[in-house]
Amino acid sequence: MTNEMLGRMTPQRRQIIEHVARNEMSTNAVVQSLFFAGRHPSTTTRCTADLVAQQWLNSYTLLHPQSYLRLGRRGARAFGRSSHATEPLGPQALPKQMAVLRYVTSASGTVVRLLPTELQARYDWMPPVFQATPHCLRRSTDGDVLELIRVDFGGTADYQVRACRKFVAARLQIPGYRQLLRERSLQMVMVTTTKERAKRIQASLDRSSWPAELSFRLAVFTDLLSLFPKPR
Repeated sequence: MTNEMLGRMTPQRRQIIEHVARNEMSTNAVVQSLFFAGRHPSTTTRCTADLVAQQWLNSYTLLHPQSYLRLGRRGARAFGRSSHATEPLGPQALPKQMAVLRYVTSASGTVVRLLPTELQARYDWMPPVFQATPHCLRRSTDGDVLELIRVDFGGTADYQVRACRKFVAARLQIPGYRQLLRERSLQMVMVTTTKERAKRIQASLDRSSWPAELSFRLAVFTDLLSLFPKPR
């Protein structure tokens, strides 16, 4: 019945629910920019409030008075997700998921976060433990690139890079990741909060040794500062 009701929704409302499912969360501001550009913000809040009331979405406090959206009971059922997908995000998960959301939505449609089912279908060799890491697909005329997302939670730049080295090394134990690397279809993305922080991380990356085929992208979103610990 839930999927039948989803099928009877307007395409726009279905797309909003899928957007939240795909990105683990969203906000009214992001929904506004993607689905109601040029419309009054009240159009967005009425729509999402209605989806919350019907249990397709849930709403939780981000930074008062702002809120963020998660799947509701019906939305989780429609996308085959557990009840965990409907719960509020923890103090570390919230800034992490917000950072990935900002990265994806800043890419003007060239980057999409992959659903767990899409990861399984495209990369059936990927161990389940690695599927929990945010994976995005960057589309270009040169071919698709799988992006592995790391979020900077503070500590020194060298600490972040050491953690990234362990992260990469663990994945390159898997033949599928090594094949993507050989095809230059694998990229690391690190999301941080200031240009100064990004410069320090880039300098540390440059001092380290990496596989020649592996490229890095640093993404900076200063509006995330209020959600993150102060970098040391």
